[in-house]
Amino acid sequence: MQSREKDIRLLRTIFAEYADAELNQLIVEARQSLNNACPEQSFVAPQIIAHTSSVRAQAPIKSVADEESLIFPNVPDIVSDEGDESALFRDGDEPRLPQLPIVVPTMSPAVFTKPSIIRALMGTNFFGVEEWKQYYDVQFPSVDIPQIPPFPWSIELLNSPCPFNPGKCIKDTHFAFLGLPTMHGVPLTVEQWFKIHPGPQQPKVYRVRDLRHRGQPHIDVTSMSLRWYLILKEIVPNSTDKTRAEQSAMLPETYELPMTIAETSKDLLVYKRVRIYCNSKRWTACAEHTVKTSSRAAGQVSCVGYFYEGGLSGSYWYGERDAYVGVGASRKVPA
Repeated sequence: MQSREKDIRLLRTIFAEYADAELNQLIVEARQSLNNACPEQSFVAPQIIAHTSSVRAQAPIKSVADEESLIFPNVPDIVSDEGDESALFRDGDEPRLPQLPIVVPTMSPAVFTKPSIIRALMGTNFFGVEEWKQYYDVQFPSVDIPQIPPFPWSIELLNSPCPFNPGKCIKDTHFAFLGLPTMHGVPLTVEQWFKIHPGPQQPKVYRVRDLRHRGQPHIDVTSMSLRWYLILKEIVPNSTDKTRAEQSAMLPETYELPMTIAETSKDLLVYKRVRIYCNSKRWTACAEHTVKTSSRAAGQVSCVGYFYEGGLSGSYWYGERDAYVGVGASRKVPA
């Protein structure tokens, strides 16, 4: 039932956000997503969109209420969540809907990228402009908004099976967020996250300032690009007790090792949204290696994790088999 209610909220958001021409492209994606549906997942909204498309042309749509009334003429209580649901659902939660032909219009996939739609689909696994404003008082002057790139992953992909967790969808196992190069005029580095979250309140960053981290560019210098990131929330399953090369080989072509700043940001932003510690008992191996300093040898792998009441930590790994070091996975931005 909770999944069904989420689908209805997504449906309402789509109707409110998209013009008729744009919805046509959404229909195509929705129909395609049905062929790749995750096991035991509800896909009411995509099917409703497809069904609604067949009646949109028969009568003018004047409002969202009119749109909703056309979804299922024989079960008008679908959106109000009142009445007998047996008219819609059978055999578990599979809705009885007509099979509609797929008509592919020539439109840009960019119509899928409105953040409000992705937010409605991913729920608390999403952190965009509105969340940066809410949690960190980051202001986005209207002149800067066009600089933010569109969300690069489609609804179909987010609804597709997770390559690391069988039986789950990408939208459920990944966290999508807008990366910021600066916050309040200061480069947003791992070191800066320590200053933002020194504790004792959670989330807090722990041990980033000890001697082992001093002089490391991935701690003091590197910040994120102004772009969207889609990162696996937990380490890749069964990636511990493997060498660096073996872990890297576990990532599909469409994934890459996360940067330390991106993995750190993901962990902190997930906690801000849902009060959950990602990788509370494991380290996540990231993309960077150490440079030689007075307190650190060169070539060691940067790790982030062991996020618990004591705070989020950073460490290093020699790349040998270790039961406590797994690998992270960041989805590549499509070319």
